[in-house]
Amino acid sequence: MFLKQKGFSVPDLVYFTAKEWQNTPKNCLQNIHNLNKYKNLAVRSSSLLEDSTQESFAGAFHSVLNVLFNDKDLSIAIADVVNSLKKEDDQIIIQEMVENVSMSGVLMTRTLDDGSPYYCVNYDDFSGQTNSITNGKGIGKTVYIYRKATPEDFVSNRILSVIELAKLLEKTFDGLPLDIEFALDENSEIYLLQARTIAAAKNWNKNSDNYVEQRIEHVADFVHQLTLPRRGLFGKKTTLGVMPDWNPAEMIGPFPKPLALSLYRELITQNIWRLARESMGYQVLPQIELMVNVAGRPYIDTRASFNSFLPKGLNPVICEKLVNAWLKRLDENPQFHDKIEFEIVHTVLEPNFEEKFQNRYPDTLNSYELEEYKIRLTDLTKNIMLLHGSLSEAMQKIEKLRYIQEYENKQEVGDIADLIEECRLFGTLPFAVLARHAFVAKIWLKAIGVNIPVRTISGKITDDLHKVIRGELSKEKFMNEYGHLRPGMYDILSKPYRERPEIFDVSASMNANAHHKGLSDLNLDSLFAECGLLISTKQFIEYAERAIYAREYAKFIFSKHLDNILNIIKSWGEKMGFEPSELAMLSISDILSLNFSPLYSYNKDFFKKRIEEKQNDYEAMRSFKLSYLIRSPKDVYVVPQHKSEPNYISSKKVKGKTVDLSYDYENINGYIVCIENADPGYDWIFAHKIAGLITCYGGANSHMAIRCAEYDLPAAIGCGERLFQMVCNAKTITLDCVEKAIVFEEKFL
Repeated sequence: MFLKQKGFSVPDLVYFTAKEWQNTPKNCLQNIHNLNKYKNLAVRSSSLLEDSTQESFAGAFHSVLNVLFNDKDLSIAIADVVNSLKKEDDQIIIQEMVENVSMSGVLMTRTLDDGSPYYCVNYDDFSGQTNSITNGKGIGKTVYIYRKATPEDFVSNRILSVIELAKLLEKTFDGLPLDIEFALDENSEIYLLQARTIAAAKNWNKNSDNYVEQRIEHVADFVHQLTLPRRGLFGKKTTLGVMPDWNPAEMIGPFPKPLALSLYRELITQNIWRLARESMGYQVLPQIELMVNVAGRPYIDTRASFNSFLPKGLNPVICEKLVNAWLKRLDENPQFHDKIEFEIVHTVLEPNFEEKFQNRYPDTLNSYELEEYKIRLTDLTKNIMLLHGSLSEAMQKIEKLRYIQEYENKQEVGDIADLIEECRLFGTLPFAVLARHAFVAKIWLKAIGVNIPVRTISGKITDDLHKVIRGELSKEKFMNEYGHLRPGMYDILSKPYRERPEIFDVSASMNANAHHKGLSDLNLDSLFAECGLLISTKQFIEYAERAIYAREYAKFIFSKHLDNILNIIKSWGEKMGFEPSELAMLSISDILSLNFSPLYSYNKDFFKKRIEEKQNDYEAMRSFKLSYLIRSPKDVYVVPQHKSEPNYISSKKVKGKTVDLSYDYENINGYIVCIENADPGYDWIFAHKIAGLITCYGGANSHMAIRCAEYDLPAAIGCGERLFQMVCNAKTITLDCVEKAIVFEEKFL
């Protein structure tokens, strides 16, 4: 009763060890009779193993709720809990049930993985249960709160009250790191259910407090500066996201090394992204970065992105209204962060455009403004869908890059600048145009409910891989064509195909291409005419097929230049005595500086010091907790982990075991494969007979979404971190793409 004496609201309880229950069950039941004024009780586990390592044991030990107050029901519930425990000294807690629960969960006073200075609250405010989080099955919601956050940083009074409880407990227990189970009733009264120390503290980074404290105000100020009005851009503020538009979390990962981050910026997000759109008839923008680096994490500036989707020549008053409306919808619907071109922004004219616009943005534009917007979108869409317009021009540039690759042989560090410029002009710039065409095709196909079976370059890779297995194609020829591909195309630490002989270790079976019906009967002529578009059904199908194929082909071609750049850096680093893990800490500008000015110290010493500085910064930034959306500086201090809505592919339902490719590359036949973020380097998985695919990051029109649609493979693309981790830990799941749900079939640790 110590905690009650200290003023905490603790439901009445008794407790005993597993050994005491096994030896003297009658005495234990007699002690429970002291709680006989309560109708229902909770029987909870308190194991010495819980949260004692780097791994959480949520769900490993049972708790039974709403147990009727009688010896028979209590004995059954206690036996169930005891059977889940591992040690004789593990405890069973019998506790008064908290009624009318409005919120429950677990709070840790430090992050479990590294001890960063954040309170971590994982809670459920929907089910009305007190164990939906602790049983390991509830997805719930998660929020990180910087330990020195002020009350003004909080949006939720309930979360603030939970933090106040934690601070009282910390004061009571002399600052020990604590794992706290809590519940709030419908009157917002907070109850302490359990509290234990976190023994994992011995493994934590002792400097994480200093790392975060020294930098967090600068990070918040950087976010504040970004949210201010900006000359040349429409919109009062901005929102930062890791998945909108050019989705860096999918392409380079949520926490990339400096080399990968700088290459992605150099080749795409610094200038190429906007130049491609300007060439297609979108708004001309000032020289502005699309991607920003916030505490080592790549974020897209959605205000810049949204401005780039405005048709050229649109009235500035309309532009301002549109961008503000789009930003507001994203802030209110964070689950759309990876679907902005399907759920937020109208990038081209679509079927039923006016109805969709008014449903999303009522009272945003008057009738005259809406008509002008529609006319501009119509003209833009007409130009985009021309078969011999920017689509053909972009493909010609890609073919020029392929020609350059066949006849050039640039292998020195001094050649990197030339390779980057070639890749920009003839690779990523036309690729950005082709990617926009593929999005336009996808938007229209989704609107009319049709999927066109397009055989992409990725399908050819799978075919040729099986030709090697059957002895119809040599490994040398295969590697000459595809050896440059790597999972994580910007990551020097990722091995390319030519260094992965295991990709040939597959059976002769493979996923069959999907068969799509009804294209021959498709007639959209009247729909196109109604929308004012001068295109026939046959021309549209040809346009969509060419756009989808071209996008994947262009990525395949320019990635060969990127691979050459990484190889040159690796070879140069070997001569200097650096490992690839060290080279990953340099930015591309560090490498290019060799061509700009002489170094004033021995090269190796200079770069070694640079690598050490970057490594220290990188480790320091890992201590920060940030969400996939940042809407204001407050989100730097109180960090909600917004729920992500997966993009479900196919109309199938499959049950199967899961395999996480982060750890297992061998047996994936028949499994539901889990990949954090995927690009063409993972295409080898489609040579296996996999049951389904689940990714942490990825959008509705990402590479893996296209590949899964090509094979009609059940997939959930872009699940978000919490759901993805649960899927990876699960033994068996059902992936139901019809009902758009992932069901956990078995209890998991």
